Amino acid sequence: LQERRHNLEVFLPQDFVPEGVSVLYFVISEGLTIHGVRTIRDDGTATWGISKLNTQHMGATEFLLTSLSERIASGTKENICVAVHHEKLLKPLQEALKPFTQEVLRFADLVPSKTTLPLYIHRDHGLIYIVLAMVSTLLLVGAIYYAISSFWSLGDLEGDIEDLEHKIEETKRKQTLGNIRNPNIILDFMEKPLEQRPSSIIYAAGEAAAALGELQKIELNAEQMKTQVVVNKLPNGMMQRMMEKRLLIKTRVAGAGQYMLIDQEQLAKSITAARPWVRSIERSGRISDQDMSLEIGIRAD
Repeated sequence: LQERRHNLEVFLPQDFVPEGVSVLYFVISEGLTIHGVRTIRDDGTATWGISKLNTQHMGATEFLLTSLSERIASGTKENICVAVHHEKLLKPLQEALKPFTQEVLRFADLVPSKTTLPLYIHRDHGLIYIVLAMVSTLLLVGAIYYAISSFWSLGDLEGDIEDLEHKIEETKRKQTLGNIRNPNIILDFMEKPLEQRPSSIIYAAGEAAAALGELQKIELNAEQMKTQVVVNKLPNGMMQRMMEKRLLIKTRVAGAGQYMLIDQEQLAKSITAARPWVRSIERSGRISDQDMSLEIGIRAD
């Protein structure tokens, strides 16, 4: 981040030389020197040839003395620019080049022309990065806090929902609708898809039980559904086996004591014969001398 916060503009070496210069020497370090020569073409355009020279073996000062001596000995009139990047090389070079009356400049004093466009520009985006980092950190902390608080709130809500569900179930179990205890079981059963209406099943069982005495109680439990195999005789005389659903309805009747057991059996047979939807009538126990509990099987499909 610290490196990115520095502005950076990249130029060519010839962009730093003053106007009219035809030869440049930029001493970057003791072992590196940038050398450039300007050439005028036949069409009048100028081009620069730039070289990066390794002067580690002979030193920057010795290299400049040799190179400048050769150029001056050639007799060509040239404007030469010598600039030094490191301050420690400035005075030695100035002393060495005094016989040539060559000025040695600081590279930091060379400024490209305002009309020269840089090859690459890197602006200072550090403030933007810092702001983005701070905002991102705040958002992350906020998201973590929101997630934790939502998790705990969700846990509390789930606990409250479970308590309400338990209270609702307890209220339904204690609820009484007229003479019907726990009507929720009947409602749950009535919500299940059946080919026969639950009201029709209750009516059929109640009617069959009322034929044996005074109906006092009728109880429907969806868990009493049973599937049995029945054999039906077809019109052509063949027997057909099929699955049949039966729902056992518990009832209690009064006044059945007036019939003897054999009379009760005959009456039950006549009831099932007259009502095809009533599949069975079974005695499940006697509550008193006059009351009797019955399980009546009703076809439910």
